[in-house]
Amino acid sequence: MMDMSVSNVETTDAVASDAETISLLTIALTCLASACPPTSDTRPELEFLMACKRDISPGALGDMFQQYLEQPLKEDLPLINVCHHYNIGPLELLSARLCMAVEQDPLVGRSIAFLQHPLNSMRPSLGLLDKAFHCLFDSAEGLWLSAAILSGNAVHNELLVVHNSDQPMPDQLISVPLAVATALSGIRPRLTGVEDISVKSAHCVAESARQEAQVHAKSLLSSSNAALVIRSAFDEEKQQVAACVAEAMNREPLYISDAEQLPAGIGLYCEIMQLVPVYRIQLEPAQRKSFNGLKGYSGPIIVLLGLDGWLDHRNHSQVEWLLPTPKPQERARLWAENLQQEDFAEALGARYLHSAGRIAQLSRLVLRRGAASPQPLSLEDVTRAASEAEVAELDSLAQRVSSRVSDDGLVLDARLSEQMKTLYLRCLAREQLREGLGVSIQQRYHCGVKALLVGPSGTGKTLSAAWLAGRLGLPLYRVDIASIVSKYIGETEKNLANLLEKAESSDVVLLFDEADSLFGKRTDVKDSSDRFANSQTNYLLQRIENYQGIVLLTSNSRSRIDSAFLRRIDHVIEFGKPSAEERRKLWRVHLGDQHSLPLKDINRIAAKSELAGGHIRNAVLTAAVFARHENRAIQYSDVLLGIASEYRKLGKQLPAGLID
Repeated sequence: MMDMSVSNVETTDAVASDAETISLLTIALTCLASACPPTSDTRPELEFLMACKRDISPGALGDMFQQYLEQPLKEDLPLINVCHHYNIGPLELLSARLCMAVEQDPLVGRSIAFLQHPLNSMRPSLGLLDKAFHCLFDSAEGLWLSAAILSGNAVHNELLVVHNSDQPMPDQLISVPLAVATALSGIRPRLTGVEDISVKSAHCVAESARQEAQVHAKSLLSSSNAALVIRSAFDEEKQQVAACVAEAMNREPLYISDAEQLPAGIGLYCEIMQLVPVYRIQLEPAQRKSFNGLKGYSGPIIVLLGLDGWLDHRNHSQVEWLLPTPKPQERARLWAENLQQEDFAEALGARYLHSAGRIAQLSRLVLRRGAASPQPLSLEDVTRAASEAEVAELDSLAQRVSSRVSDDGLVLDARLSEQMKTLYLRCLAREQLREGLGVSIQQRYHCGVKALLVGPSGTGKTLSAAWLAGRLGLPLYRVDIASIVSKYIGETEKNLANLLEKAESSDVVLLFDEADSLFGKRTDVKDSSDRFANSQTNYLLQRIENYQGIVLLTSNSRSRIDSAFLRRIDHVIEFGKPSAEERRKLWRVHLGDQHSLPLKDINRIAAKSELAGGHIRNAVLTAAVFARHENRAIQYSDVLLGIASEYRKLGKQLPAGLID
């Protein structure tokens, strides 16, 4: 083989002009034309090859190639510099340039197909390259040049790829991947497995996250094969932060959504285009995923993960970054930037523990609604949007509770009212509560609030949850237990992880109604079903303890809840059956003004029928059916029919004293 190497060349005076030297492609085509046998055929492919052929001896062509490598054309510099960086030899350089010409000039491909008939391919075979370049590179054996290409750094780093490796070596076809060919031409094509994500707006990143991004960028650049794992439940926020890290490295992010579908040469493509690969991966609880990196790429990578799962990096040193909820001052600044005004940004920052991504999402909703209104934007508009905004990711696992409960609509005794008020104040102060307290609380404090509402059915537990969410200005989602629990191993944990992750990032109130099935006591392991159920409980214990949002659980009895959960509950509120006075208030707030019952009848009903609030609601609805049918106000007889219906459902007799 010729004693020559590919040196890195900058755009300086050492680079030759078109008038001073022939191109790298001309040298490759001259070698290719030398493999063409003499013929009188006049087809275009032959005429093209004959036009490329130079009356140059092999020794002179070798000298010309050596001189070219010292003074290449500017157009060939990207390819030459890649070969220098990866220690790729001149044989592979010529082969790569010829393969690139196939992608650029159809006549080159047809000429190659003619020369290697009957292979019937426009991409060159190793046998054809061996025959074409033997005039430049000595070969003791006929297959030596082919073997040198297959075992060289060009194939190893995917500058060249082999298409039919199961065929005999001379018939194996090679090409330059489209991603690499376009990158060497300065073009950024659409690629499979890659998402085109716009990150021009930076309103999803808090200032502290920007500063931390600078630190991580420096760390990534100072280490070889370094990986930064960014964890957050909010996709938009993770992507924006990744863009900040890439920008600090003077690179652009390449968002990879499906690593299994990436085209060949993507690693080299990233190196040439100065891109940093950003992998978007969603893992299930306790799932581990192996990670191999990209061929031809040795720079830093960024991985975007949720809150669950782990990555095993075989070739990368890993640093994890869990994006925290911005501080109140930062949230205020994000509200001001997204809403484009500062009038009530400080109040919003103090009230809502939203992530930066959620703030941007809600701001877009507020501005869209405001565009249709002639009135200026107000604080009430934002709080209404925060309370009413849907969280699309939760729809398959939880049901939005849209009903709002006013203070007058919630009828509780003095004890329960005080306990619910205390819970409300705890939720309001959850972020600042640890300030000024002891070091033990400071180090272990989580700003999440967990409350258990215990009592018989119909005593107002769900109604109280709706009241609390309304007072806080947060959406309330009732968890659909049936959609969470799965008979397949690991699916329940996966559903819970998705639910809690999305709810936490969106700062919604989660209601686990009839929570016994998920938070019930663990049992002795007698079979695989017990082991399966206990593993779900163990996962919930761990996840709930670190949960940063507000979780409400309802149950008919606290004895049904696992003791480990009870230790992690911040508030346990006991709901009993209402007293006669409370029942009187309940009847009045449910009947409203559309009735003709005198106060004495309402008092009698409240005293004689010991129904809880849920049954009173149903009784009033039944009474309204009869009244509406006859187009009149609700009468005492209608209410009696409703009460009788509720007692039948309870399997009890109608109390004495209700019928004269």
